[in-house]
Amino acid sequence: MKKFDPKIIPYLAAITTSIMLTRAAVDHFGAWWGWPIGLMAGLVTSFSLAVAGSRISDIASKRKPLAYVALLGMVVISPIVIALSDPTPDTATWAWALFPDVSILLASTVTGKSLLASNDPAQPAKPKAKVFAAPAFSCAKCAFIATSQKALNGHQRKHRIGVTP
Repeated sequence: MKKFDPKIIPYLAAITTSIMLTRAAVDHFGAWWGWPIGLMAGLVTSFSLAVAGSRISDIASKRKPLAYVALLGMVVISPIVIALSDPTPDTATWAWALFPDVSILLASTVTGKSLLASNDPAQPAKPKAKVFAAPAFSCAKCAFIATSQKALNGHQRKHRIGVTP
């Protein structure tokens, strides 16, 4: 059985809000224009709310006040549009209109950056320097260290030690 991935919660809530905004648009604009207007407005609003909720801490400090105002505005306006599309808005209508946006914010805040695919390319791990132990080509008589077997053979000819072909 697969583990539940909490990153899908904001997307599920975003789809719920888009369906609610689609219903509101159908009530206001009629069936022909309501479906595309409501669906697109709902998807854009809800997914931007999910993205903003997960990345608001990464925004530059000069733009943070504007980001918070926009985020608060979206959280307030979306439920107002949904609730006022009902002919008789009551407390239940307001609660139903508000809970998907609040759940989007909560889930995207909890999941944080992991909600989105990273735009930064993954940095590959730096390869560690490989240190190879060089074979010991040393002369048994004088402790001369040669860089290859041929060099050691040439050196050992001077000592008249058995030469390997």
